[in-house]
Amino acid sequence: SYSFCTLLVYTYIMLHRFIFAAAAAGCAAGYELTAGKAVGTSHEGFVSFNFDWHLNSEPLWDNNASIMTLNLQSQMLNSLAKRLAGGHVRVGGSEGDDIIYDTRGDNCAAYPGTNPGFCLSMGRWTEIMEFCMRNGMKLVFGLNAMTSRNGSASNQLDFTNHEELFAWTTSHGYASYVYGFELGNELPQVPYKVMAQDYNNLRAIINKYWPTDSVRPILIGPDLNPNPDYMKAWLPLVLDAINVTTYHNYVAEGDNPQIAKEIMTPQYLNEGPQQIQPVVDAWVAEAKGRGIRQWAGEIA
Repeated sequence: SYSFCTLLVYTYIMLHRFIFAAAAAGCAAGYELTAGKAVGTSHEGFVSFNFDWHLNSEPLWDNNASIMTLNLQSQMLNSLAKRLAGGHVRVGGSEGDDIIYDTRGDNCAAYPGTNPGFCLSMGRWTEIMEFCMRNGMKLVFGLNAMTSRNGSASNQLDFTNHEELFAWTTSHGYASYVYGFELGNELPQVPYKVMAQDYNNLRAIINKYWPTDSVRPILIGPDLNPNPDYMKAWLPLVLDAINVTTYHNYVAEGDNPQIAKEIMTPQYLNEGPQQIQPVVDAWVAEAKGRGIRQWAGEIA
């Protein structure tokens, strides 16, 4: 397919750049490329992408940074998405825990003080789902895990607004349009026992609104930066609730002026796997044998 060819060409270019960088540093380098035997495989959803909620007014962000304002009818955007068919579109990130779902059509009046940029209308929700469906992408939607905790991260989450979203989605013919839900984005401040109970509660609610296995969204989490102690404690409590564990793993920030040089060094390339290995080990020990997958939700 086109996406596979693109990935192959990109890999070939990066391999050449690495060899040239090594040669420039005075290192002996050589390689042999053999196409006769597969030494590894990647899932069809490996090439995926993310839409965030960043407001246009935020520093370092520009117009169309938010899924709220992005032109989902753009011919170029839809053409590019089609080339990645089979992959996932994750809608989530930094401000996902501020989003209110306006199922009543009253501009989120039931939640006073909601930023208009974080009030998701059902018209826009429909556009997001239909964008993914027409381009063959699997929608993974990050749910708000903070607004309805009654003022404290230690309180259990009130799922009233989530249930309103689920009821609207399934009653309007979109039950099969959501591939999976995440809950929260990088929230180590929520105690692991509290978050585990939230996930178990969410699983029961999802099952309620999606009683049919074949279209029921999977449940994914906890979307933390490397935190092996949290994962080891949280994971055994949610084994009957989740389908996929996720982690975020940032080796460097995009505004690092040296990133172009560092990214081609073995030290940099090794740092990511080394940093996340304890989290992977926790997944292997507790969840892999039960058929629970592991994804890298955000990496750089």
